Amino acid sequence: MATDVVSVASSVSKATWLANYGSVVSSKLALHNYSSRGPREDGGFKPNIMAPGSAISTVPLWLKQPDLAEAGYTLPIGYAMFNGTSMASPQAAGSAALLLSAGFQTGTPITPKQLRESMYTAADFQKSLAAVGQGTGQLDVPGAWNLLRKRPVTLDYTATAPVCTVLSDLLATPNRGTGVYNDCAAGKGGQKVGQSRTYPVKVTRLTGASGSVNHKVRIVGNDGTFSAPSSVALRSGRAVDVAVKAKPKTGGLHSAILEIDDPKTPLVDHRLLLTVVVSTDLPKPSYATSTSGTVQRNLFKRVFVTVPEGAKALQVNLSGIATKSQVRWIAFNPYGVPVDNTSTPFCYTNYSDPATCKPSSRAYANPIPGVWELLVESRRTSPFLDNPFKLTAAVQGVTVDPATQTVPGSTGEASPVSWTVKNDFGPVTVTPRGGPLGSAHTERPSIGTGDRLEYTVEVPAGASRLDAVIGNTSDLGADLDLTVLGPDGEQAGQSADGDSEEAVSILDPEPGTYTVQVDGFDVPAGTTTFDYRDVFFSGSLGSLDVPSGAISLKGGQTVSIGGTITPEAAAAEGRELFGQMDVVSSEGAVLGSGAVLLSEPATTR
Repeated sequence: MATDVVSVASSVSKATWLANYGSVVSSKLALHNYSSRGPREDGGFKPNIMAPGSAISTVPLWLKQPDLAEAGYTLPIGYAMFNGTSMASPQAAGSAALLLSAGFQTGTPITPKQLRESMYTAADFQKSLAAVGQGTGQLDVPGAWNLLRKRPVTLDYTATAPVCTVLSDLLATPNRGTGVYNDCAAGKGGQKVGQSRTYPVKVTRLTGASGSVNHKVRIVGNDGTFSAPSSVALRSGRAVDVAVKAKPKTGGLHSAILEIDDPKTPLVDHRLLLTVVVSTDLPKPSYATSTSGTVQRNLFKRVFVTVPEGAKALQVNLSGIATKSQVRWIAFNPYGVPVDNTSTPFCYTNYSDPATCKPSSRAYANPIPGVWELLVESRRTSPFLDNPFKLTAAVQGVTVDPATQTVPGSTGEASPVSWTVKNDFGPVTVTPRGGPLGSAHTERPSIGTGDRLEYTVEVPAGASRLDAVIGNTSDLGADLDLTVLGPDGEQAGQSADGDSEEAVSILDPEPGTYTVQVDGFDVPAGTTTFDYRDVFFSGSLGSLDVPSGAISLKGGQTVSIGGTITPEAAAAEGRELFGQMDVVSSEGAVLGSGAVLLSEPATTR
């Protein structure tokens, strides 16, 4: 997001929660749980301010909107109650327009930078909220006008600071950004509780007096994690290091604002965001951690866990819930992308349909290694202000040996196969799973921004599943999207989030010609190679059969699994016939797989 664009967070007051939703809360002013938090990937200062974004009506006067039964009243025609940053941003835009109008009326010229910096300086910072959520604070229009009427001089500054994330080596200057940001695992450059680290922030004043000017250095919203010198002398055009120290006393996210300010000017001259995340490792022998506490209605708590290399699943369980209490968690991967549905009715205990989503237990397959955020929140309709919970996160995975084996195959003839399975993490119960054989096409093509690649797949009658998968890009910053069109040309499935690890699975697909589209939404390197695979499974191709009983494995324990593969047809040209044995957890996550290839197209005996 551009530095000079004003990014607006969505706030909601205690009075609004009660009057419009019949929901009692303790916080005088808070952020909506779904209001996006910062920082930017480069540590940049986002959001910049927050503005009211709750119970706002933007519909035509003739349109009837759904009522809110829990609030105890019906909405008249022409009234709506919309929420979020889509409502807060127009509030901020209207406030900016009002300030510009006041400038025109009084003959006060206002530049875009004067407008931005006056809004930021005047904003009411809320001590109860994190800087990464609110920015400089709640919008204060009269306060901003009191600054603008003085025709404040604005100067230009730049700052660069260390950044450590799973993507920070892809920044324009690798591992350097516009704010301090450390979201790395402890063993990969991150911090631990009680550990002190100095982050050199390089500040340059670009305009103004040529001589040295003394600036006050302040840290706003500090929970005790950060410290810095109280002042710095800046000469125009000369970079100076400001040593920011961070020593977190607790785990979790710590953020604050570093202000660099010439006290002779009415505006804060420069500010940057300080953010350090201290994640919890998942230690041997359990490879698990539990967090217990309470979360208030309409609020949230963050839990950060480090997923190690080699994990095949991140298993998360929610327990300790009070009767009728409505609590959920949302998982964010190390790229900051949510991997759960963030819709407000989705997956709460004692509220949502458990057939749609299991609110007490979910597994995330092939989790990206690094720091994961598990955001625990309570819904506005929960009957309790304080809602107890216990959140347990564990990593799971097994090694299947051999991962791939090749056997000769003749149509109708069963061939024996076997594997050794080793549990790489904590105690787990698994079940071997075979199934119908698959016909696969694989490639490693290249694609650029704006390009589209298309593949066709002929799916026979009786197929049980069609999968299309892309990923493992050579450009780690690439964003590729995956779409599958059915035989009728309509979209049958799509996977399009902020990265390139995309998969579409269609159960019991209708027979016919499917089209798989791969779109290069954004490829920073220009072009990238990636792995592509489409596969359909069908009993008409044959089967891989294995025992289906549950097996309990301790950490490091091994077990032997045997089975048979029986091809019943040959693979089409350009495709490969194979079977797959999956080792599945009690929650259905695939913790390891073994592929069985046929050495040549199956032939009749």
